[in-house]
Amino acid sequence: MKKCGTRQLQLVAEQFDVAPFSDSIPLQPSGHVNLSLNLSAAQHDYDLSARCSVTDLHLNNQPLGELDGDLTHRDGRTDLNLRLRMDQASALVFNARTDSLFRADTFQPLQHPNIRFSLSSQSAQLNLLQPFVPAIQNASGALQIDLESDDLMTPGEWNGRIQIENGKLGLVSLNTPLKNIQLNAVVDSVLTLQRLHIQSPTGKLNLNGRVALGDRAQPVRSFYFRTQSEQFSVSRGSDMDLTLDSDLIVEGTPDAPRFSGTLGVRKGRLILQKHKAVQTRPDPLLVQTSEPQESPGAASRTRQPLFLQSLRGQTRISITATPGSEART
Repeated sequence: MKKCGTRQLQLVAEQFDVAPFSDSIPLQPSGHVNLSLNLSAAQHDYDLSARCSVTDLHLNNQPLGELDGDLTHRDGRTDLNLRLRMDQASALVFNARTDSLFRADTFQPLQHPNIRFSLSSQSAQLNLLQPFVPAIQNASGALQIDLESDDLMTPGEWNGRIQIENGKLGLVSLNTPLKNIQLNAVVDSVLTLQRLHIQSPTGKLNLNGRVALGDRAQPVRSFYFRTQSEQFSVSRGSDMDLTLDSDLIVEGTPDAPRFSGTLGVRKGRLILQKHKAVQTRPDPLLVQTSEPQESPGAASRTRQPLFLQSLRGQTRISITATPGSEART
């Protein structure tokens, strides 16, 4: 680090290995960072120029490729450009621009900056999602993303499209290989899921619906989803084997969701002895002491998400027994 006077700062890093610090960083990144940053501050403004590249980038031990980016702030405007290259042919590009992220007099971050952004993919593959969704594995298929907005923090301002073609993936905990995943979603103040089609080893599932997007205070105004499945394998593990038929509707608002429809269990097996209590890692001492303390009885009560507390409706469930069906404990 080199510092000249009190109004200029220069920072340079070459092949800096972030792996030793990954345990304390979300997504546990690893890779080698090259960084060049120059900052000069005047009384009521500042100029910033930074370039960064990360080679051999991994998140959650999953390879992502190389990340290049540059950040500039000049004449009151901030620009950020990021490019993630998974291989020679595929990339994910993010661009953002805002008039200001910080107060000019104190350099304190603004609470609600207006950020214009665009996100696009170039020949990307579905395995791009694996580092961010640890529950999936062996993902493949074409992923196309084209999104833009004049205000990143206001979902109702988003426009674009998301598509998946010929997707495949596995669900780690359920041992369920899924294939022929086709998704087509359009965003234009309303997120319209035109089609989501998934095939399991024994059947298929189709989902469509829409979400009315709102502002920063209320990102989701209302929603409607309908899912239909036929002999769809939810799980094929040694401790749980479950195949469903369904025609379900979930709709309403986040505060007042409703559901209706039918759910049929074609095949079901559950071995309870394999479902043991999950031991979670205790929070760090600093987190424990900073959280509000509850009464002894309150800690034993199970908390449910607000969405589940408000969920109302009715459905018809049918279970079809087949010869040789068994229940084991």
